Amino acid sequence: MNHTRRHIREHTLGGVVWCVVFFGWYFLTKNQHPTSGIAAAVTLILVVAFAGVSYLNTLRFVPCLLQRQRPLPFAVALLAALLIGTGSALLAIRAVYTRYGFTPGPLAVHYAIDLVGMIIHVGAAWACVGLWRRTVCRYRGVSR
Repeated sequence: MNHTRRHIREHTLGGVVWCVVFFGWYFLTKNQHPTSGIAAAVTLILVVAFAGVSYLNTLRFVPCLLQRQRPLPFAVALLAALLIGTGSALLAIRAVYTRYGFTPGPLAVHYAIDLVGMIIHVGAAWACVGLWRRTVCRYRGVSR
């Protein structure tokens, strides 16, 4: 298969998976927000942050640092991305709440909750990509 078509197919599949994550989280958490619009905005912000850090990890940190036997720079880069991604998402969420006249909850509590969510989603995405590359890519004879 053409290299470009394979990447398009993989990124399309990734986009579909993140859309499923969005709708799943939206329906699970929509009653925890004052309005459905705020719930959709918060869910979109979080999923974009989760996906962004996940792609950064699998496309940059793992190949450039971890696969080159540089575990400490990898850990530092991943930790920084997790902390900054979570903080950025949380600031955007608080701006949405404030914009629509609602008071956001305590910063430290929400940061901790969102950081745990970020770690879980980035870890799950990393595991899924690893499983995909070990099974589907090997089956097709695609080298990575």
